[in-house]
Amino acid sequence: MSLKSLGFGLGTRLLAADAKGLLLKRMEETVDGEYQNYSVELGSYIRKHFFGTHPDLLKMVNHLTDDQLRKLLRGGHDPAKVYAAYHAAMEHQGAPTVILAKTVKGYGLGEAGEGRNITINKKKLNEKNCGNFGNGLRFPWPMT
Repeated sequence: MSLKSLGFGLGTRLLAADAKGLLLKRMEETVDGEYQNYSVELGSYIRKHFFGTHPDLLKMVNHLTDDQLRKLLRGGHDPAKVYAAYHAAMEHQGAPTVILAKTVKGYGLGEAGEGRNITINKKKLNEKNCGNFGNGLRFPWPMT
């Protein structure tokens, strides 16, 4: 069984508009290090370096602002996509199933380490980063 989950939260609509299969091809040719880089770059960078590789890809996102491009979620961080993949895997019969999720190293750490290769060695967060982390996960900071 093969499940493809677009690495961006607006992916369902973008994939539906991808009549030529260019977006899927672009996603498949993008290596993990590039995805990590996109997670910390501005929307203008994503527009130029990810979607700007083909004129038709650029047309697909010309209605999105740079801020919207910056906030696109990976499939591995989109709860609806994770649930859909898990649900489909549970329903599948007759063969083993695996779910591969593209994720961002240090997801939720913000500027303290999200998308940077320092998070494995990152042991402590300063007060500001703790607050950013808590706010991103929707729990109050400071903890009471």
